[in-house]
Amino acid sequence: KDRALSETVLGYVANFAAAGDPNGPGLPPWAADDSSATILELGEDVAPVPEKYLALYAIMDRMYGWE
Repeated sequence: KDRALSETVLGYVANFAAAGDPNGPGLPPWAADDSSATILELGEDVAPVPEKYLALYAIMDRMYGWE
């Protein structure tokens, strides 16, 4: 499992370094835009999942003027 995750992450890194886009053949798609409120979870399964703390981040953005 660790080796498979390592291969996946290395694939994303190599693709990003070579072409500026982490996506490539055999890799789960990594969405370029963050407006969908999902993140790419890297673990036993590599898959987009809903961002759990989006509302908290919005509060922090307003609190600290990061908007």
